[in-house]
Amino acid sequence: MGFRPGSLSRQENVDVVSFILRFNQFPSGKEELPREIQTLKQILFKAQR
Repeated sequence: MGFRPGSLSRQENVDVVSFILRFNQFPSGKEELPREIQTLKQILFKAQR
């Protein structure tokens, strides 16, 4: 199994982002994450100090 960037499906990308958010205890939203890449790219993570 080699490293193949871009080989995940849209749904697999959403699943990975969902897992990361849940693992880091982000609150659940009212809707599922969209599958559109441009919409996912708008997600911002702001650090708190």
